[in-house]
Amino acid sequence: LHLSFEVLFMSVRFEDSDKTFMATTEQGFRPEQTTEAPTVVGSQQAVYVDGESGTRFAFPGGFDLDSFDFSVPQLRIGSFYGTEAVIRFALWYTGESGELGSFNLYGLGLRHSLSQYLGNFPIQMSVGAFWQHFAMGENERGDDLVEAEAFTVGLQMSKRFSWFEPYAGFSYDDFNMNLSYVGDTEEDNIDMSLDSDDHYRGTLGATINIAFLAAHGEYNFGGQDAYAIGLALKYHP
Repeated sequence: LHLSFEVLFMSVRFEDSDKTFMATTEQGFRPEQTTEAPTVVGSQQAVYVDGESGTRFAFPGGFDLDSFDFSVPQLRIGSFYGTEAVIRFALWYTGESGELGSFNLYGLGLRHSLSQYLGNFPIQMSVGAFWQHFAMGENERGDDLVEAEAFTVGLQMSKRFSWFEPYAGFSYDDFNMNLSYVGDTEEDNIDMSLDSDDHYRGTLGATINIAFLAAHGEYNFGGQDAYAIGLALKYHP
């Protein structure tokens, strides 16, 4: 049996290229047009294009973010036949004046040791899967302004040198997000679903283990680069 209470600090950085995309008007709007519009992390200014008979199509503005940073606690429980579980939950309330509203995040993961089948193989190996749900803000209907789900499955490897343990990983990710915005008029309402095009991600990191404490830092690279550091309080009876 081992238990580990952990706190992760994560940061996603956005480049200028992340803030715009080439957007096309929806079916039924004439004439069909394509223009540069802000992404969800782009400018707060909406982009409008004019159509036939005085019609107008609006591409909504984003949240004007340079980065997205947050922390989340999680509990790791193991090990049953080389399998451990991770439970993650967090809730933030930014107050009535918060620009993005409240956040909530929860997730569940499993990881299984491959090393137990490999004898004296010098590298520790495991496979894992993790599912996570994220919601942010609230629209005028009382629904989530932004709702996202992510699922990842991958292979992890590490090598322990006394208190120092470098590690690496490779994973396949699936991500989708729904945006539901209620504006002042019916034509300002936005209901949009987005799916990721980039599904593969690599991870490089290292952990420092000292008695019942551990700290780690990692860099994730793929469709969107991200950084994470974490602290853990471990119990091994």
